[in-house]
Amino acid sequence: MHISWTEYTASMSGHAIKQETCQQCQAEYVYVIERSATGQATTVYGIDAEGTRNRSQTRAQEKLERYLADDFDIVPCPSCGTYQPQMVASLQRSHHIGMFLLGALLLLLAFIALVIAGVLMLMSNPPYGSGIWAVIGSAVVMVIVGVGLILTRNALAAKFDPNAGDPEERKTFAQSRAILKKDLPRR
Repeated sequence: MHISWTEYTASMSGHAIKQETCQQCQAEYVYVIERSATGQATTVYGIDAEGTRNRSQTRAQEKLERYLADDFDIVPCPSCGTYQPQMVASLQRSHHIGMFLLGALLLLLAFIALVIAGVLMLMSNPPYGSGIWAVIGSAVVMVIVGVGLILTRNALAAKFDPNAGDPEERKTFAQSRAILKKDLPRR
């Protein structure tokens, strides 16, 4: 039996004005965020195709609204150059992320190597050949290096302060993306 289905995908883009109050200097500033979202819905045998198409659009719209309401861009205060707490947390999460990914990859490879070594041990008789011990030794090294990379990255990220140093460069960037609320044109 062959089941026929059709998947509908809708894409939407939008923007919103975000307002921040600087935790350092109390200045209020605004900037525009832009987001895109997709929504999907599936129909089987074309049943209610129009409704399915509408559901994909509704899902895209709901996602877009959620993104615009909940997300933020990394825009420091244009007055003093300070990143706000949620921005600092985001920058810390992404700081040296490559080290974390490499560590996780090494742990995955170590797991695979240990599984291979275990299978080889089950398939052969003791005493095991030096190849099995080389695989196990390599896996142990990968675990040590992988855990070390992850722990080092976490320590570096926790100590990372994106607000450290001269704020002038951050202020220049912020002034290209944001405006102080007091400087907004009055209607």
